[in-house]
Amino acid sequence: MRNIEIERKWVVKKNDVPYDLSKFKYKKIEQGYISKEPTVRIRKANDKYFITIKKDIDLSFMRYEFEYEIKKRDYDNLKKLVISNYIVKKRYYIPYKRNTILVDVFKDRDLILAEVEFKNKKDANNFEKPLWLKKEVTNSKRYTNLYLSFKKN
Repeated sequence: MRNIEIERKWVVKKNDVPYDLSKFKYKKIEQGYISKEPTVRIRKANDKYFITIKKDIDLSFMRYEFEYEIKKRDYDNLKKLVISNYIVKKRYYIPYKRNTILVDVFKDRDLILAEVEFKNKKDANNFEKPLWLKKEVTNSKRYTNLYLSFKKN
């Protein structure tokens, strides 16, 4: 399905990650929110800039997602419209079977989240997670980046 994001998410304890994350590819990410509903986010990922619009489809793990690369100048101008705090994190890319586990290590907060994106709902439902992904928070709004951006560190 086009423009549909299907993902599951877990809270990870630092000591549970069985890898030295510094050995994996990563991006430095900073992002802020312009709107809550629909969710409109601007993001700087290394030296690229994006605007993303998201809207939940249902209460599961699917949402509409439209993401477009923008110029730095546009990003800088859109920063004036941000209504949230900025989230700053490093996103590590860990290959796992046929998937990639995205591990977000947040700066200025004691939080690590891992997520996996899927091609379809069947793959999401049949995903055999590694043991270190223990506490699933896919359907918890408390662990969305939007929610975190409005919460004090």
